[in-house]
Amino acid sequence: MKMEKSFMQKSSVIAVVLAGLLSVGMILAQEPAAVPAPAPAPVVSPEISWIVIPVRAQEEIAGNLANARAAYDAARVWHDKALEMQVQLEPLILTKKAEIDSLNRGLELAKKEKREVDATALEVGKKKAEQLRDMLIQQKELRISEVDAAQAEMDWATAAQKAFEDEKALVERKASRDADPSANPAAVELMIKEIETRTLENQKIQAEKLQKMAEQYKQVVDRRMKFAEAVTKLGLGK
Repeated sequence: MKMEKSFMQKSSVIAVVLAGLLSVGMILAQEPAAVPAPAPAPVVSPEISWIVIPVRAQEEIAGNLANARAAYDAARVWHDKALEMQVQLEPLILTKKAEIDSLNRGLELAKKEKREVDATALEVGKKKAEQLRDMLIQQKELRISEVDAAQAEMDWATAAQKAFEDEKALVERKASRDADPSANPAAVELMIKEIETRTLENQKIQAEKLQKMAEQYKQVVDRRMKFAEAVTKLGLGK
C-alpha cells in the first residue's frame, strides 16, 4: 500500500510538471507580437515652394509705403491741432470755475440777507455756469482722446513704414538671387532668412499698433457721440 501511495504521488507530480512544460511550449510556439512599421517619411515634391511672405510687386509696396508716410503726416497735423484746442480750453475752464466760486459767495450772502429774488437769480446763474464748466471739461477730455488717437496713428504709420521697407528689401533680395544663380546659395538664403524674420517682426508690431489705434479711434467716437448728445440737450450752438 505504501509503495502504491508513493507511486501515485510521484505520478501526480510528473503530471503537473508535464502540464507546465506543455503550457510553456505552447507559449513559445506562438508567434511574437508584430512591431508596427515606422511611418514613412513625407515625400516632398521638388515643385512645391514653401512661401512664408508672398512676393508682391515693387509698385504695390511703394504705394503702401507712400500711404503710410502720408498717414503719419496727416496724423501729425491732427495731433498738433487737437493739442492746441486742448490748451485753449484750459484757461476757459479756470475762468468758469472762478465765476462759479463768485456766484457761490454772492448766493450765500443773498441768502444770509434774505434777498430771495437775488438768491433765485444767482442760483439760476450758478446752474448755467456749472453746465458750461462741465461742457468745457467734457470738450477738453474729447481733445485729449483725439491727441492720443493721433499719436496712436503716428505710431502705427511709423511701424508700417518699417514693415514695408523690410518687405521691399526682401523682394529685391529674392529678385537678385533669381537673377544671379551663380551667387553663393547658402549665404544668399541666410541673408533672405534674416530679412524675412525682420519683416515678420515689424509686421507683428504694425498689427499691434493698428489694434491700439483702433481702440483709440473708438474712444474718440464714443466721446464725440456723448458730447454731441450733451450739446443737443442743452441747446448749445457750434
